[in-house]
Amino acid sequence: MTTGPAYLRAVGKKVKRGRPSIGETPSRAELVDAYQRQGLSIRAAAEVLGVSKDAVQRGLAEHGIKARGTSRPSRLAVYRLADLRRRIRRDGLRATARAVDVDPATLLEYLRRHGRKK
Repeated sequence: MTTGPAYLRAVGKKVKRGRPSIGETPSRAELVDAYQRQGLSIRAAAEVLGVSKDAVQRGLAEHGIKARGTSRPSRLAVYRLADLRRRIRRDGLRATARAVDVDPATLLEYLRRHGRKK
């Protein structure tokens, strides 16, 4: 059975043309609740709200809600810089890196970015 545009026009049915509609954008209250209060990701918020992730991103932009970054904080952020430096002086760079479960190069880069004095 043919269901192309010509056939649909011939039988008197409406033919959809162009891009599909973008759908409903969630309200500000829904976005604030799902994305900010519950801390859901854009994808999870879209699933809960029953819309696409693009609709959630569009809603965030329309309502002026800033999207969270996609990067996570460093594992080293839980340590004070002074404590890391003291431990490096005491145990050495490799032992300290092993103890905090990072590569020595990662530890050096973290210290460099956060005020390590040469």
